[in-house]
Amino acid sequence: MTHIKHKSLGKLGYTVHISEFDKDFINEIKKDCTVITTVLPAFRDLQKPKKYLLYYISKDKSNLYLPRYYAIKKFGNPKYVSLSKGIPIDVKCKCIHDPLPYQITATTKLDKLFDIKSQIGSGGVLSLPCGYGKTYCAIRTICKLGLSGLIIVPTECLLDQWIEAIKLFAPAARVGHIQCDRVSIKDKDFVVAMLHSVCLKDYNSAIFDQFGIVVYDECHHIASKTFCKSMMKIRTKFTLGLSATPTRRDGLSPVFYNFIGPLFHTEKRSGSNRIIIKKIDLYSNSENYQILRMKNGTKNTAGMITAVSLLEERNQLIIYTLRELIQQGRKILLISGRKKQLHDLKDMLDTEGIKDPVTGKYITYGFYYGKKGMSRKNHKILLAKSAKCNIVLGIDVLAKEGLDIPDRNTLVWGTPPGMDVIQPVGRILRKYHTDLNPVVVDFVDHTGNFVNHSRERNKWFKEEEYIIHQHKVELLGNPELWKLDTMSYLIRQPTKKQMTENKVIDDKEKDEPKKEEVIEPDFDDCMLEDEEGVKPKPKLKPKPKIITKPKKYKPKQSALDTCLLNTTMPTMRNKPIKKPTSEPNFDICIL
Repeated sequence: MTHIKHKSLGKLGYTVHISEFDKDFINEIKKDCTVITTVLPAFRDLQKPKKYLLYYISKDKSNLYLPRYYAIKKFGNPKYVSLSKGIPIDVKCKCIHDPLPYQITATTKLDKLFDIKSQIGSGGVLSLPCGYGKTYCAIRTICKLGLSGLIIVPTECLLDQWIEAIKLFAPAARVGHIQCDRVSIKDKDFVVAMLHSVCLKDYNSAIFDQFGIVVYDECHHIASKTFCKSMMKIRTKFTLGLSATPTRRDGLSPVFYNFIGPLFHTEKRSGSNRIIIKKIDLYSNSENYQILRMKNGTKNTAGMITAVSLLEERNQLIIYTLRELIQQGRKILLISGRKKQLHDLKDMLDTEGIKDPVTGKYITYGFYYGKKGMSRKNHKILLAKSAKCNIVLGIDVLAKEGLDIPDRNTLVWGTPPGMDVIQPVGRILRKYHTDLNPVVVDFVDHTGNFVNHSRERNKWFKEEEYIIHQHKVELLGNPELWKLDTMSYLIRQPTKKQMTENKVIDDKEKDEPKKEEVIEPDFDDCMLEDEEGVKPKPKLKPKPKIITKPKKYKPKQSALDTCLLNTTMPTMRNKPIKKPTSEPNFDICIL
């Protein structure tokens, strides 16, 4: 830590006098507070790294204004503080149920960190898994401090959710919001603001003086060049960041730590349902599975996502997957990166006519995406109706973070989800499910970079000790020829024995030309159960070779998949399958 005479904290940040340092030290500080984004090698001839500054220099070049917590770490606490103390409020926060142990731990640390008696204030980042009560903890902290609070959110859905949560936990609070030209802050205890508006609109800086604390929801977003402007515009005595995933893959997490404060508490999910990952490897000779490249030879991942989302056989497989999940009585969230695919799936659901096994009525399904072309009121009505449906068809950008529908217990990815899947998986863990284990259906398209992305997801799944069932499916030709009941085989609940033994169940992957990382299956004590008792696993006859064209991939049926088969086998083209005696080439062949 470097000791200096003049150091203060104000609306422009932590202030130091340039005259106290030599040129080399000033350059070192500037380098520390300059962000240069990382560009992958494959894209370096298409885009240049972005450079942005986290500091200001006064017009007379005498003062340097730095991020608060970067400077505190380097120079110590400021001697003078000129930040606004904020407007006092008198609002009580009510707890609608007894706090759980992890909530007690979090609130205890929050109470210790945010002390109203502190002269210089404080700040930090709280990381709790989805559904663990980050919103409640923040509202409670604001009420306990007794200072007007500003909450900054990245999406309109989160804005609405915060307003509803404040009314729930602090019913006496007066709530305003900031969005575009609407600034409703007068005599408000809580104000919820849109991140885009704060960054891009030129508001009078005086409107932020009434706040004693600012809360950044999903704070991992604000490290970017545009969004970090919000932290440079608003300086309050207390700062709090909330995120289930504060670690960014691009290494930019220190950007918001420097402004908000360090990570003071993180909690790992525990005591929750065992999640079952149904990982289905998809192979196809279709043109939609060809590797697309950009002008510089780099794989065009975005283009390939669009291509696979348009493949009819693949979408039909998704429909049959949804049908089987509905038969299990599940509430489903389907996330896609392409809006057109959501509408295609909706049309296919109309044709399929799936019925609820309990009520006997046709199931309901609705969209969950942005309000483009809709009024705010109609958009809210759309989302409210969709939240009550059996199946929610959501666009990934909105649904993976902004969606809060606690009854969802099943996640299906319509398009390849990439590597970071903590947030979307958290959508089905908003509550503890007592009837069914949460299920994630992960379609792995064997083309482009999608297999590599799947390996990264596998690492996280294994860290979380999720149960992985892995199968292989060939997509061949016209989907109308293969209306099978085979999805009941793939998307079935594991036995109680498998759940209690924490086994990882999958096939051995065989990928050419590069050897893939696999999760080794455990074949010990693998038996079939039926009404008569326990029977040894059957052997299957080889299936006739259906494909005449040469294939790049020829996955084989694993012995473990064989042991998962029912004693009554699914039918193919309405004809019973003969009693199997040996292993087939692959799990399912879609003709």
